Amino acid sequence: MSTPELFLFFLFGYVATVALETPVLMLGLSEQHSTQARLMFGFLLTAFTYPVVVLLMAATILPAWGQVAYLVIAETYAPVAEVLFFRFVLNKKLFAAPDRDAIVIVLANIFSFVVGAAFLSDWISQLIRYLLR
Repeated sequence: MSTPELFLFFLFGYVATVALETPVLMLGLSEQHSTQARLMFGFLLTAFTYPVVVLLMAATILPAWGQVAYLVIAETYAPVAEVLFFRFVLNKKLFAAPDRDAIVIVLANIFSFVVGAAFLSDWISQLIRYLLR
């Protein structure tokens, strides 16, 4: 993937991921978080993990071990890192038992992976090719 393609994939992928995960977070995070905080976490959690998954892991794990290993590692890393980041930002115990918020963050990641893999990834790639021709 060329640099312009990677940049556009990163940009469109981030927006798509936020668009998919934020509604899950808005509906599912516990009531102790304001609407503004839930919305903020929709952007923040993805911003924290997306560069690592799309840029770093795709450049290192994918060529070395292939697609399956990349997906397993990246899709395990993202929700775990997001739960830890969420708890860190809220000054909660990092390695506590899963609570409602942690479960919702994991579900948001599963949802965005399934929808992204099934429907959006190819569409985004085609859009990028169209824009760069």
